Order: sequence, then C-alpha cells, then structure tokens
Amino acid sequence: MKNAKQCCNSIISHKYFRLGLLLVGLLWLILKSPLVFIPLLNKFRQAGFAENPVEIYYFWIEFVAWILCFIPGFIFIFSLLDLKTYLSRYRISILVVINFFYALFRTFKTLDVTDTGFHFTKAWGLFHGSVSQNIDFLVGTSFFNGLWLSMIGVPSVLWARFGYVLVVTGIAFVSFKIYSLYFKRLVAWLIFVILSVFFIHYNYYLSINYDNLPVLFALIGIWLLLGRHTSFVSCLLAGVFLCLTFWVKFNFILIFTFPLIYAWALFETNKPWIRPCIYLYCGYLICLISGFLLLYSSGNLHTYVNYLNENFINNEANGSAQGIDSASMAGKSILSEGSASTVSSDPFYFLDSDQRSTSERMDPLYSTPERDSHGLRRLFISYFASAWYVLQKGAVLTVLIFILLFMLGESLSVKQVVILVLSGFIIYYVTYLRIEGAFFIYMTVSILPGYFFYIYSLGYDKKLITPTILILILALFSFPGSDLSFSVIYRSGAGLLFFAFPLAFMIDKKMTVNLRVLNMNNYVIIFVAAIIFGIVNPWGYNRSHRDLGDRSVLVDMFKSPQLFGIHTFPQRVKVMDEALEFFNHETYERDNTPALFLSWIPMMYYLTQTNCLMNNPWHGCISFKDFQEEFEKATKVRSPVYITFSKIMTRNPGWPLEDEAYRKRDKVWIPDLKKFDYLRYWMKDKKYSKVFENDMFEVYKLSQPPSIE
Repeated sequence: MKNAKQCCNSIISHKYFRLGLLLVGLLWLILKSPLVFIPLLNKFRQAGFAENPVEIYYFWIEFVAWILCFIPGFIFIFSLLDLKTYLSRYRISILVVINFFYALFRTFKTLDVTDTGFHFTKAWGLFHGSVSQNIDFLVGTSFFNGLWLSMIGVPSVLWARFGYVLVVTGIAFVSFKIYSLYFKRLVAWLIFVILSVFFIHYNYYLSINYDNLPVLFALIGIWLLLGRHTSFVSCLLAGVFLCLTFWVKFNFILIFTFPLIYAWALFETNKPWIRPCIYLYCGYLICLISGFLLLYSSGNLHTYVNYLNENFINNEANGSAQGIDSASMAGKSILSEGSASTVSSDPFYFLDSDQRSTSERMDPLYSTPERDSHGLRRLFISYFASAWYVLQKGAVLTVLIFILLFMLGESLSVKQVVILVLSGFIIYYVTYLRIEGAFFIYMTVSILPGYFFYIYSLGYDKKLITPTILILILALFSFPGSDLSFSVIYRSGAGLLFFAFPLAFMIDKKMTVNLRVLNMNNYVIIFVAAIIFGIVNPWGYNRSHRDLGDRSVLVDMFKSPQLFGIHTFPQRVKVMDEALEFFNHETYERDNTPALFLSWIPMMYYLTQTNCLMNNPWHGCISFKDFQEEFEKATKVRSPVYITFSKIMTRNPGWPLEDEAYRKRDKVWIPDLKKFDYLRYWMKDKKYSKVFENDMFEVYKLSQPPSIE
C-alpha cells in the first residue's frame, strides 16, 4: 500500500500531469468567459434581455471568481513542490479557498422569500425604522446582520448572501484551527476538507442567521480556550464570545453552564481549573453588562425584558391553545351585507353564506385553534421522537457496517479500497435516495459506531478529553428551541467537529472483537466515501430551498437592483420583477412607511424598504389571535400604507407554478386564509384601493396615507 501511495504521488507531481491540469483549467475558464457566453446570449436573445445590461456584469463577476478559485491550482502547477509537500504547506489557504468559493457559487442561484427573507427583514429593520419590532430573542443576530446589510445602504440579496459566505467560511476556518491542534496528518486534513464542504452543502439557508452565527462565536471561544498558551486575556475573550451566543440566540442560555463543564474537564485531566473558570465568567459578565447597557442606552431594555416575560416565562400558559379566544369584531365595524351570523363571539360573522361554504373555509384547519409548535413540552416530545428514530435506524446500520468490517479483515489493500468506496456508494444510495427520512438522521447513525470507539479509547489519549467534551456540548447546545430538532446541528455547522474528531482519531486504529481485529481505517473510508457521493451527486449539490431542485435550469437573472446577481426560473423572475418595479416607482418615504405583506413573504419588507407593523414579519408563522391583537394595537398608532396579499403559497418550491396541486398536498396556507378574510374586512370601510396585481401579488394602497412626522 505504501508503494502505491508513492507511485500515485509521483504521477500527480509529474510535469505532464501538471500540464494536463493547466490545460483543463484554462479550458474551463474559456468556457466560463463572458467573451464566449455573451455572443451566445445575443444569438439566442430572449425578450427583455437588452433592457437588462447589468446581467452582463454578473458574468464578468462570476468569471473573476472562477479565476480566483483556480489560483491555488495554478500555484501548484508552476511550483517545484510535489503534491504532498504543497498540500501540507498551504493546507489552511486551500481549505479557505475551497469553502469560500463553494459557498459563493451557491449564492448566485435560487430565491427564497420565507426563511432567509425573515432574517433580512428583521436585520434591516433594526437599523431602518423598525427597532421596537426587532427587540426579541434574536436581537443580537439582527444587530450583527443589520450592521452587515447597512454597509452598502440599500437592499441587496447578493450582498446579504455574501455575509453568509463569510460566516460559514469562518466556521470552517475556526473549526480547522481547533482540529489542527490535535490532528496534523495530511489525510486528517483531507477528511476535514471533505466534511467542511458537506456542511456548507447541507446549510441551504443562505443568510447570516440565528443558527450559524452563535456557532461561529462559540467556536471562537472554544479556540481561545484550547490554544497552546491559555492566559487571562484568552479566557476573558473566550467568555465574551461564548456569552455573545446568548445574545444572538436566547436558546443558547445553557451556554452559562459552559465554564463549569470546562472546569470539570480540566479537573479530570489534572490541570488547573479554578482560575480559568473565574476568568471565563468575568468575560461573561463583561458581555452581559455591555449588552444590557446597549439596550438601555437605546431605550429598548424595557421592551426586551417584556418580550422575554411574555414569550418565554409565560409561553406555556399563553401558547398552549393560541387562537381559541379570537376577539370579536362586533361593535367595531358595520355589519356587511348578506352576513350569515351576527353572533359577537364569531370573528368572521361578516362572511356571507357563499363564502362560508367554500371548501377552504370548511376545512378544519380554518377554524381549529392554532397551537404553539415551540412550547417546551412539544419540543421535547419531538426531540425524544427524533432520538428514538435515530437509534432505531442506527441499530440496523451499525450491524451492517460491522459485518462489512469483519468481512474485510485487518489489512488494507488497493483492492479493498475499491470495495470500500463501492460500499460507501451503496450506503449513500440506500440512505439518501431510497429510505424515507432526512439525510441528517443517517449521518448521525453512521457516525455513532465511530463515536463509541472514539470515546471508549479516550483513556489512552487524555489530551483529547477536553476538546471532545467541548465540541459535544456545542452540538448539544445548538438545537434546543428549534422544531427542526437535531438537524440544526448540521445546518449550523456545529456538527463539523462533531464528525471530524472521531474520524481523524480512527485513522490507522484497530479494534479487537472476540479475537477478531477490525481495521477502523475501513470504517473511515466508507464514511467519507458516502459523504463524497452526497456532495458530487448533482441532485444533492443542486438542492435549493423553496426553489426548483435542479439548479441547472435557474438561469434567468432578476432585473430589479435589489435582486441583482440572483438567478431562478423565468416565471418567478417575472412576478417578482413586476412587483418590485411597482414599488420602486412609488413615491413613499423609504424605511419610514408602514406596510403589511400577508402570507409567507417576509422578504418583501426588506426588498421594498417598508416598515413591518408587527414584531414578526413572517405572519404565516404566528397564530391568528396573536396576529389580530398585535395588528389592532399597531393600527391605533398608524395604518399600513400598503397591504399586499400573496395569491400563491411560497412554501411551494415551484411558486408561482403548480399552486393548485401543491395546495392539495400542503394545507399550511389555510390558516393564512383566516387572516386574509380578517384584513379584507378591516379594509372594507377604509380608503384602500387596488393599485397593482399580477399572477402572484395583490397590492392595496391607502388613498390618503397619514403624514409621517
């Protein structure tokens, strides 16, 4: 096997192989060159292309990005170093370049106006006229993301996504700095690179959000603690960064136990633990005081405390049956003609008999009380169910893996490597394509045998005890409070070290079971092969969030400046450009005009630079009761100048296409209909008129909007 490695390294380092790489790289750059592509666009020009000259600039930007991406390869081609030496010398730079550009090229395609739109609107609003509506659990995320969005002064989804690229690249970089303290071999680096790309691939929320940002801060804190020369300053800074995770995501409140866990790990390894623990808590105290002073000086401390009291302390009491006691509109408005009921307890008495008899309003979801999906009891039930599911799947998969290891035996040959790669493909194919369930479940399952071996063997390598405990705690702290359960570990990047540590530890390790020697290298190859197939598979790489799954068809770029550089399919481009063109030509005061965008379209506040009246701009995610109470309270101060209804559900990956077929499968839109009915009746005796409509949106405008002071 050693001779095979030397032979492979000699071939790869040969001058003719380098020449081949150079030719392939140059050919690819020629194919990506705008000088080649633009004439083709002119030849097969579609209507409207000539009106969008900025699209040409995008091709130049992408071309420059490809040139920068190829720089490490070109350096190797023209260097005198063999491949092994080159990779060893520039491993950090290569890791950063791969992760940065892999994430960057994913940002140019797909448009999601739901999850990422929520993050953008909350962040932008904090610095542009919607401060009080943004003082909540995630105020720190909105603060840091808002600083980034405000740097260019205008809404830009491409710029916002570039912030995401920096954050996930930072997660990969800091994770590797921790990893490289303990694993220095080149093969360990290669495993880490593959895993890092997988975690970017899995995190398809293309925004700085409350999952990835706290993980970045926590990793920086852990890195400062695990460095070779831990001092008072490093512990103090570590405490500041760890405490920041609480400010950016309140669910990280468990991070306050982190210094005690760290002290226990130091105690177990016979290291001084009292002073580091005290220094850490000093950093926590500095960060806490600074955060409260910032809230107090901005006049928002009272708002933050009230929000915690209403939504956390009293969450279970208020949220167990939301929507049951909807306030009546009786006595507030004139009864509409043909109403079917005048009962004051019925908030929709204004609907006539024909409206009431529609299939949507007869659906139980329309009248069933909405319940809080984030109540502690519901969340823990979900977590236990997910854990049980993982263990069930893990029992079978673990047995299969160990049977395979027994069959392969102790040695490792070229023939066995081929068998192991094929085994990795089979595991990937079976779990990712042919078994019902999320891929993260099978990733968790497949890492469990390795983790059991890793933890069992830690007694022989005590220097790994402290980092192991810290990365496990980070993974466990990352998901509480989310109904996405354990998948947050993967989406946030917290799972990168969680996976990489046991795999690197098992390289060249062996395990004896009933006098049978198992080569754990075989396990590592199978696992990494499954990851590689998941990355290179076009259906895996192309996975997009709330957009068509095949990225190759997402070739049309938006004309609107807010969406410059973003590509999707023509029908989505059309409806969004039409709506944004309307708002771009309106004469309202930017960042100082109240509006309401109904259904799952929270990004529209950010794109139109209008102010959301309510705390949560994602109105489809809150109960009718909360929506009605908050709306009525807000409209006593000022009425929305624009009210926009989304005709089509944006949970549908194909919107604005195939809406009827989608609505029959996913009825989450039905509770939104209740809010639509309420708003349309509220508008009935107000001076609103329809000013814009297309296949996707209906926009109503207040005829005589109040003057803005």
